[in-house]
Amino acid sequence: MKILRNIKFGRTEKPLIYTDKGKVFIGISYFRNSSVRVADSNGNHIYTPKEAVINDDYFVEWMITNREIALLLGEFLTNQEIQEVVSEFKKIDSYIEQQRSFIGRKIDSDEKNAKEFMGFKIIPRAEKFFTFKKNISKANSFVEVTFKPGDVSPMEEHMYMLIPFSNLQFIYGDNILVSGNKIGQPCFAIWSPSKEEIKEIAKTIGYTSEKHKNQLIEEITKL
Repeated sequence: MKILRNIKFGRTEKPLIYTDKGKVFIGISYFRNSSVRVADSNGNHIYTPKEAVINDDYFVEWMITNREIALLLGEFLTNQEIQEVVSEFKKIDSYIEQQRSFIGRKIDSDEKNAKEFMGFKIIPRAEKFFTFKKNISKANSFVEVTFKPGDVSPMEEHMYMLIPFSNLQFIYGDNILVSGNKIGQPCFAIWSPSKEEIKEIAKTIGYTSEKHKNQLIEEITKL
């Protein structure tokens, strides 16, 4: 077993994402963990996943990091295959970050249609932003990249791996769950990606920005 990410419970930690025997196990019960959430087809997050039931319209939304991508490559690919992926990375010279008209967020306020409550105005607000989405061929999963204002840099890219429930298996302890069963806690979604899927995910995310690509290459060299 190789742990990709832990989740903290007070002073203790438990595996949240790990690989074992060619499968990826992703904990989906913990809403407080923003790195892995359950979302519907419109991207709305299920507030209390452990109270929801398994629904084929749901997705696992995994905010995947460079380190986790590198670990997936190391787990599923040979050294030669990893070097081939790195060589393809180095050829990338155009990035979605360059599409400035689609980077950033805008909030519109509709004060004219505000309602009142206890002396307060309830003002409708709508946030507009763009997400870059890439379907992964020969799979039902896809990658999304969204640029959000960061604490350090003006804009930070956030990479999401989205896997539909219909492409996953689910376990709760020793029990196998099916559509209509309650998710419960702790519940793990089991993903069985192919080598080609892992390679394509890595290369797709490599197009985010030059800085991001170079950081990803650096993480791969640490394997």
